[in-house]
Amino acid sequence: MIYEDLVVALRERVGRPSIDEVNDRRLLSFLNSALEWLAGELQYNPSVGTTTITATPYDGELGPGVAEVWWVKHGTRTLEPASLALWVRDGIDWMNGTAGQPEQYAFEAGTLYLFPRPSTNLTLTYGYLPAAPEIATDSSEAPGASTATPLLSNANQGLLVWKAAEEYFSATITPENMGQRNLQIQACVKQVADRLDNAKRQVKHGARSSGPRPSVFSRHGGAAR
Repeated sequence: MIYEDLVVALRERVGRPSIDEVNDRRLLSFLNSALEWLAGELQYNPSVGTTTITATPYDGELGPGVAEVWWVKHGTRTLEPASLALWVRDGIDWMNGTAGQPEQYAFEAGTLYLFPRPSTNLTLTYGYLPAAPEIATDSSEAPGASTATPLLSNANQGLLVWKAAEEYFSATITPENMGQRNLQIQACVKQVADRLDNAKRQVKHGARSSGPRPSVFSRHGGAAR
């Protein structure tokens, strides 16, 4: 499952609010919060890095050691998260548009994209989830080789959506919907608890397994609705 698909799945899980009511980037913020929580539960350590991007290019390689980017800052200014799919949908030409002060970023398969593309050299600071060391699957690979490893297998990405839904329901409680929201939160908490043990077992098993790798959890491709 790709990152944009998780946004779609979360929209379904929380009752299909319209984009006018809750836009994709708002849902993405709940997914990022859930991802940060899950990283702690599975003992993945969030980190902070810096990268310098020269004027006019619209992208920069962060390398295979970065599994997911949570935020990007230029000085004290935080850029808005987006994705290539959202830019395509919105008709944003990030490759050929006028250079300026970047306002948004997208992270796709190890590469950081900026819009607008920078008009001057700039240094960015970013918070990220490091890729866990992968296990060698044949004798030609060094054990612990650092390539982009998923935090979750495809089978467990539902856990992330349920946790994000819990975050969403908790953040949207009003006096009018409090009873319904409490029931929805309880249902999410149960689903998360039921799935978390399995996710932890997968991580523990993966640390000593030489079997096939799970599919990479990424934002590459797809389109959020």
